[in-house]
Amino acid sequence: QRRGIGRQVVSIYLQQVFSRLPVDFVTLQTNDNVENSGIIGLYEALGFTKIKKVFYPDKTDWLLARPRIIGSNFPVHAAK
Repeated sequence: QRRGIGRQVVSIYLQQVFSRLPVDFVTLQTNDNVENSGIIGLYEALGFTKIKKVFYPDKTDWLLARPRIIGSNFPVHAAK
C-alpha cells in the first residue's frame, strides 16, 4: 500500500475500458465504512464521483461513477 500500484492498475483498467468499449462512464460500488475511506479517496482522485448511497440490511455502499471525459455530467438515469 501507498506505492501507487492500485492507482496504476485502476488507471490502466479505465484506459482499456474507454479505448475498447463505447461507454460514456464506468461505475463501481464500494462499502461506505471508515475503514474503506482510503479506497474511496483513491477512486475520487482518479475521477470517480459519489452518485448515491445504496442501502442493505447490514451495510451501506457508495455507487461511484467515472465519466469518459472528466468534468462531464452524468445522465440522470445513472443515479436511479
